[in-house]
Amino acid sequence: MDRKQKILNAIKQDGENAAANVLDKAKMEAKANETQARIRANNLIKERADAVETKCQEVFLNAKELSVMDQSMQVLAAKNRVVNKVFGEVIKDIKSLPRTKYEKFILALIEKHAEDGDVVTVSKEDKIEDVLKKADVYKKLHLKIQVAEDFVGGVILENEYCVKDLTIENIVAEKRRELIVSLSKKLF
Repeated sequence: MDRKQKILNAIKQDGENAAANVLDKAKMEAKANETQARIRANNLIKERADAVETKCQEVFLNAKELSVMDQSMQVLAAKNRVVNKVFGEVIKDIKSLPRTKYEKFILALIEKHAEDGDVVTVSKEDKIEDVLKKADVYKKLHLKIQVAEDFVGGVILENEYCVKDLTIENIVAEKRRELIVSLSKKLF
């Protein structure tokens, strides 16, 4: 072999060695990049899984809260139906009181709420104006009595400053509202 050939072989060998070194270095860098990419991918997958789990827990809690709220609304609706039924019966019971008890009821309303000089409006259907005129409160407070046809049961007291609607329907409606508010507060 001549010298030229030896030099060529040496250059070729150096080139192959350099190429092998470059290839090895590239493989190592690729492997390092692949490892880093896998780590990043695993971290991202873990983060996404954690985020999904957190979101699932939030959805579950919201669903649970909605379920509790729905149950409370159903209970409130049922109580509202019962309250409506009971108060409907209360109105019937008051209107069907024996005459003397009903008269005492009306007189008690007037004694509690009337002021001197009030106009007392009674229902034509009640036919109670003669009883009121004989009552002590009528004379003591100088009450005036008038009869109306647009309501049944109870009285309306009126003076220049205010009107007090003490009709049975209004009294029962006010008590009903108070009870509904109380029930709602207890439920929610």
